[in-house]
Amino acid sequence: MSLFKKRMLWRLPTGRFSWLWAMEFVLIGVLVFIILASVYLWF
Repeated sequence: MSLFKKRMLWRLPTGRFSWLWAMEFVLIGVLVFIILASVYLWF
């Protein structure tokens, strides 16, 4: 559970971890795009 709390702290857009916060949004967006593209190609 401590890892989850650390990740929640990283999500705060303040301090030196702001780049991690931005990177998580980019990674989530890429994953969603890949999933939608694969679904579109399959159907």
